[in-house]
Amino acid sequence: MERLCLAAPATPGRVMARRPMCDTLIVFIVTIAASSGARLGTGKSPRTISLFVAVALLVLLVPLGTGASAAFPTVKVEGCKPPLIGPVRYSLWVSACGPAHVIRNTNYTYGVVVKNFGKASLRKIKLSVIHYDPITRSSIRYRRAYRTDYREHAAVWTLHDFKPGRLFRVNITLPFKQHNDPKGSNFTVEARGYGPSEVRDRTKDVVFTR
Repeated sequence: MERLCLAAPATPGRVMARRPMCDTLIVFIVTIAASSGARLGTGKSPRTISLFVAVALLVLLVPLGTGASAAFPTVKVEGCKPPLIGPVRYSLWVSACGPAHVIRNTNYTYGVVVKNFGKASLRKIKLSVIHYDPITRSSIRYRRAYRTDYREHAAVWTLHDFKPGRLFRVNITLPFKQHNDPKGSNFTVEARGYGPSEVRDRTKDVVFTR
């Protein structure tokens, strides 16, 4: 039981942390065990009591196996953080961050960010991730599209009333399959604003390591 309650192995200078609810779980089990002994004298079947304890353990242990590790990974890589000062001639700033070296036919997660550095709100913007193969996962729901100008697939997020200073961040997962270029691949991030009209894009290049 104590082993189940340890969230991570100890490291130098760090005490092994206990999982949440473990103290409550231990007290609960001890209480059930004590009451089970008392119920044996009242004619209750030991098998029935054991079954009750097993079900209680299952209900309590399931939440212990879930948590932040099951959530979509958050990418914190240089390039995802907007600069202190935005572009001079434009309102929108867009960027993508993540691994620069990848393995063929492998999924990788990237962060995509767009921010309004202007002084006026944009009535609507469309943020697109354009890639040869469709994305396989996203932290925020999106619409699929096909860009005839790029001849590639796109994932599109539509944002309304994009006010000054507003920032939008999404994590995506892409499969990098080899197509025409044997050395690498890329994807393009595009932010297209409406009212006023503005287009900004950024291409993220990757190199195949094997």
